[in-house]
Order: sequence, then structure tokens, then C-alpha cells
Amino acid sequence: MRWLRTVAVCVALIAVSVASELFIVGPDFFRSNQNYTMAIQNMKNKTVTVAVCLEGFSVERSVFSITKYVFLRSNKARSITFQIPYNESTISGTLTIEGINRLVFRESVDLEYKPKSVRGLIQLSKPVYKRGENVQFRVILLESDMKPPSNTNITVTVQDPFGNNPRKWFNVRLYNGVFEGEMDTNSTSPNGQYNIKVDANNGQLVSKTFEVDDYTLFPIAVDVSLASFPLQENQALNLTIVANYYFGKPVIGTVKMELYGEDGSKIFGESKEWEVYGMLQVFLPFDKPLRQNDQHEQNVKVRVFFTEIDTNRTVNETYDFTVYKYKYQAKLEQVTQDRNLSEPQYTLKITQGDAPAKAVTVRVDEGSLSSKSDPNKDYRTTTYYTSDEEGNINLSSPSNSTQLIRVSYDGDVILSVRIDHRQQKFSPYISVALKSDVKRNEKLRVDISCSHPMTFFTYYVVSKGTIVEAKRIPVKEKPTHSMVLHVTDKLLPRSTVLFITMVNNTIVHDHAYIEYNEFANNFDLRMMNEGAAVRPGGQIELNITAPKRAYVALTAYEKSFLNHHGIDHDIVFKDIQQIFDDFHRIDENNYDFFHTIGLFSRPLVSDVINRSSRQTTSHPLTSRRKMGKIKWRAGNNHNWLWKNVTISDARQKTLIEHLPNALTSWYLSGFSIDPVHGFGIIKKPLELTTVQPFYIVDYLPNSIKLEEKVELRFMLFSTIGAEYKAEVTLYNVNKTIEFSDRPADAEYYTKSLLVPTNVGVPVSFWVKARTKGEINVRVKASIPDVAEHDGMEKNIRVN
Repeated sequence: MRWLRTVAVCVALIAVSVASELFIVGPDFFRSNQNYTMAIQNMKNKTVTVAVCLEGFSVERSVFSITKYVFLRSNKARSITFQIPYNESTISGTLTIEGINRLVFRESVDLEYKPKSVRGLIQLSKPVYKRGENVQFRVILLESDMKPPSNTNITVTVQDPFGNNPRKWFNVRLYNGVFEGEMDTNSTSPNGQYNIKVDANNGQLVSKTFEVDDYTLFPIAVDVSLASFPLQENQALNLTIVANYYFGKPVIGTVKMELYGEDGSKIFGESKEWEVYGMLQVFLPFDKPLRQNDQHEQNVKVRVFFTEIDTNRTVNETYDFTVYKYKYQAKLEQVTQDRNLSEPQYTLKITQGDAPAKAVTVRVDEGSLSSKSDPNKDYRTTTYYTSDEEGNINLSSPSNSTQLIRVSYDGDVILSVRIDHRQQKFSPYISVALKSDVKRNEKLRVDISCSHPMTFFTYYVVSKGTIVEAKRIPVKEKPTHSMVLHVTDKLLPRSTVLFITMVNNTIVHDHAYIEYNEFANNFDLRMMNEGAAVRPGGQIELNITAPKRAYVALTAYEKSFLNHHGIDHDIVFKDIQQIFDDFHRIDENNYDFFHTIGLFSRPLVSDVINRSSRQTTSHPLTSRRKMGKIKWRAGNNHNWLWKNVTISDARQKTLIEHLPNALTSWYLSGFSIDPVHGFGIIKKPLELTTVQPFYIVDYLPNSIKLEEKVELRFMLFSTIGAEYKAEVTLYNVNKTIEFSDRPADAEYYTKSLLVPTNVGVPVSFWVKARTKGEINVRVKASIPDVAEHDGMEKNIRVN
């Protein structure tokens, strides 16, 4: 049975015999000037008293010692908190728990000392600057609780490509953990990579690079997708090619394609060229057929060469597609969330490629291995199942023998699996499941189940390396119990809830992760009438919610610029998550699960197998109307909003911001920082696209040569709904240019052309520059019949 695969079904054994009737849990590290909380559970039937001592050490001596006497009632859990003093010589610590009043008990735990550390971030207004532009940046410092440090000064240095320091700020103070800096570039600033370095306490905290370059933006995006599901039997790919400008309008061009198999051999590579008017669907039969073998899927690489007709700019892209042997695919997964059932539960996932296949009926043959030579006789039962909306089919299987499962569709065997139960052994366990959504300041339902009736369970909530809650819950000999947890700010952005109970003098435990992915600073940024069409130069209303007196930083970038240069210059939600993880990272330990979540336990609890419970706009035609005044659209700087505000006691602020007179899409982002509530950031930038029914796009060079004949190229676009006659006028501003086919003193040149809807129409002018330096290129386009117009101007350099 060539397609036979084995799924090993394992049950986690998480247990340890109890050597003591006191169970102690605490963080296995501590930090200066922060609280340290541990918990002790008294499993005795009498009240006891213990002395708990936390001592810190330097290389040579003890630097502090704090002792607390704790009264422990019978069958109760209690938290003990120590305020750790600051001492710069501290390198380690010891926690000692000792019985008093004739209680014979002593446990000592070595604790790791973690110095109070700071992480840094740098945000730039954009990743690439032209010479003469202003470089803007922010430096943000955070401590392990995601709050700004106090009394911290920094030194900020900007280093150019040759190692020189064109700007340096010495020993500057932070405002709410933020420093804002600016640096001018000029015509003598060297092109290349610059580096911003931030130092504090005689060490480098963070650095980030940016570029100074006479860049050219490449605004063409080419995408290739499957037009139909790819099957090996078809020996072809049916593809759709879409070519758009970065603002979403179609591009006219030509495309060539090459296809390669898994072994790197070319399976399609004709010299044929297709014309693309924004979109093209093409059927590509393989010149060299894919091998018909036992593989259920094979990869095909598609190389695309797209050339824009007007400018001859070329875009080369490579795409990977999977060609499947069968129309549907199947995968068997074990469901481990509920171990109270006598039989193991499985989910059969039916997919078509990566997408769930709903309402698909498959045949499932089930059976057990036998000594018979005909493997088909091993299958004894046949059942037909239909997949649900998510492509899932729920199965159950006997647990007392090795089982075979074979899944077929339309006569083809799409999956054969052998399930081996030999490793299953019944062990005591406790299981935890979160049964409601995690919502801030609301209750979270938790279901606890055990292999045996419970008399109690104890839960510990751990967040940011600290036990924030510990409680023992009595249960009257029941194997299941439900409870609620309150999702407070202490649990944000993520925490672990650990449950333990005792079965036959053996401690068993399970845990669940509470992931809210939000910080205690409830910063929110919203745009009124989000999604509504906004013209270039229009205005928007931004509504900000944040803690009172919080610092809020806002920024906006051009989407196409980010698509080309990336977002490494910015601060996004995942950067903050990474900093949080760096602060609270724990070394995984398969033999001490408690250590994996930053805790110790006494007596020690070991895991044989570790387990987790994770859980387009239309424009109405109008009769002739008077045209408004031309607003000249200037060349885009690719960033727009860069400002900060302080929130009032009302915890809200409204801003009215005017958009640049540019046709583009913008990303709006922001963050907030506050000494009490810490850091907050929006998870996903707001997106805003400016639109108008008729506009002109330039393809101007950054520089030209004096007296050299050059072509100034533009493209007209219309979404008015019909073809109209347009007029395009290039002006001779300050008589700095000379038209090639007009009198030398001509002040403008007008061309007429037809502009259909949703198709770019090129127009160009041949000129010579008369003067060196910067010249202004100004062009106006209009459709008099519908009173629509657009104008733009841009400076280019003459050498």
C-alpha cells in the first residue's frame, strides 16, 4: 500500500508524585525595582506558618534580604509579593521557604537576576530621501512593562556613507519615552546609506538605516493568478495576468512567459508575445508534459516578463503554482481538545488546493490490518460523508486496534492512512479549554475536565513574567467544572493560565494561552466616513482615543512607495510584539514545563510530553458646466502626515487634516505612549485613496541635459464612462524650455486626443532645456464637454 502513512496518537503524561503537602510556584527570575510575586498552596488539613525569604547577591556578598511570615490556611492558596530594591551590583538571588512552629519543611530555589533593561525603536518618515529633503525620525524607548523609562538620557548620531557625522544630539531628554529629531540634506549630501545610532548608559540601544538617493519610483504592479484549478491530466495552466499602475489603473503592454517543472527543465517557453490591456487570460499547454507519477502534487514555476508599451519599462516576476493529481485533497488530523471521550476524535479536512472544499461527498473505507495478502480486504466498513462549510468531516475510530482509513473521490484514492494506537496509554490528566472570545474587561469562560473526579483545582495567571492571580477552587468530586476569568489590563497583551489538580497523590496540570494582542494603552485612530471618495487636496477628519495626557504620534505614507521600498522604516504592531517577546522570552524545556513559561515549581513537575491548549467610483455625466480653477498638483514627496499631539483629560481629540493635491493611496498609522498605561499602536494602518474622474500622470525624468532634445511623457486616464476629446497643454514656464516643432518663443503647446474610459492614453512633448538648474514642468489636461480638468507641475534638474 504505497500511499499508506502512519499517524502516531500520543497522550501527554504530565505528573509527579507529591513529596510534600505544600506546593510552591513562582517566577524563576526577578528584576530590580519591581514586584516579585510567588504563591504557596497548603494541601495539609491544618493551618501552618512558613517564613519566606528572598535574598539578592552581588559577586562578594548579600545586597538585600527580605523575609515575610506567611499564615497558610488549610487547603488554600496564597500569593506573597516582595518589592525588590534597586542595587546595581545584584547578579543573582535565592528564595527560601522554611517551616516554623515545629513544621519540618525547607525548600530553596536559585533565581536568575534580570537587570532592568530598555529596548529601543526608530521610526522614519520614509525610507528614502532625495537630496534637499528633510529627514524626520522618532526614537522610542520601552521597558519590560511596555512603559517609557524615567530619567533616561540618550545620544543620537547620524552617520553618512563615509563614516562622517553630519548631525549629533548629546545627552537629550525624552518626552514620554520619545525623542523627535530632524536633519536637513542638501545638494552636497552624498548619496548612499545613512545610519541613525542611539546610545544610552555607555552602550548602543538601537540603530536604523535610511537612503539618500535620486530615486525613481516604479509604479507598475503585475500579478498572475490561476483562472482554473490546475490538474496534472490537463498538462497546462490557465492563467490571468493583471497589470496596473500603483493607483489601480490598467497598463497597456506586452507579456512573455516561461514555465519550469520541479526538476528545473523548461516545460513552456515559446517566443510568442501577448498584448495586455490591463488584463489577459491565457492558456499555456506544456511543451514537455509533467510526469504522471505517484506524487499527488507537483510544483510549476512561472516566469513573467511584462513590458509597458509607452515607456519600454520591464517588470520581471516569478510565481510558483502547484499542479494536483486529483481534484480534491484530504488530510487527517487528530482532535486533542477533549480527552473525556472513550474514542479518539479525528477531523478529515477536504480541500481544493489551499481552499476548503465544502459540500463535497467522499467515500471513507475503514478497517484493521490483517495477515491476509489482499490489502483491500482489510477495509470492512464503507461510509459516505459530506464536508461542511469549512471542508471538515468529523470521524471517530476504535482505540483497541491499529486502524486503516482510505478516502476516495470519484473512484480515485486521495488519502490512505494507518493510525497506530499502540502508544496510547491511559494516564491521569486535567484538560483546559477556553469557551468564549477573549474580550477586554469582560469575562472569559474556562472549562476544566479531569480523568478522575476532582476535589479541587488551583489556577495561576501569569503575565509578563509575574503571577497576577492565584486561587484554589474546591470541587465536590466532579470530573468537570466551569469558571470565569476577568480579562483585566494586567493580562494584556497575552498571558498564560495554568491549572493543577491532584489525582491519586499525583499532580497533573494543563494550561491555556490568553492572547488578546492589545496593550493596556487603549489607543484608537479612526477616520470619519472611511471608504468615502476623497479628491486630491480634500480634507479628512481623524478621531483619536487615548489615555489623558498621552503622547500620540501620527504619520502617513504613500502606499506605492511602501510597496516598492518596504516598511522597515516604520513601526508596526508586529515590531511591538517582537519587543514584548524579547523581554519575556523563556528557554523551552521539555522536562520542566513550568520553566517554559518562566516559573519554577516545588516539588518539581516534569513533563514526559509537553502539550499546549491554544487556542471603483462612478462619476455622473453632466451637461456643459463651468470649470473650476486649476489646482496644480505638485510632485509627490511620498509622505504626508508627520505630527504629534497630547491628549486632553477628555481622552479624545479630533483633527482636521488637508490631503496633498496628489492622486495616490495613503497609509495612515499612529501610536501612543503614556507613563501609566504604556505603549499602544493600531494593529492595521488606515488606508485612504484619493480619486477624481479625469487626471494626468507624469513619467518625467529626474534630470535632463542642457540643449539636449528629450521627450516629456504623460498619461491620461478617465473613468467618466464614455470616450471624450481631451486637450493637453504644456506650458513654457519662465521660458526655460523650447518646443521642438513650435516657434522658439512659444509660451505653450496644446495637443488634442481622444480618451476612452478606463484605458491609459499616452501623450508626449519633445523639448530642449534653455537654462541650467531647476526648471518647472507644468501641464494641464481638460475635457471641455464635461467640464473636467487636471493639472500638475514638477521640478526637474538640468545639468
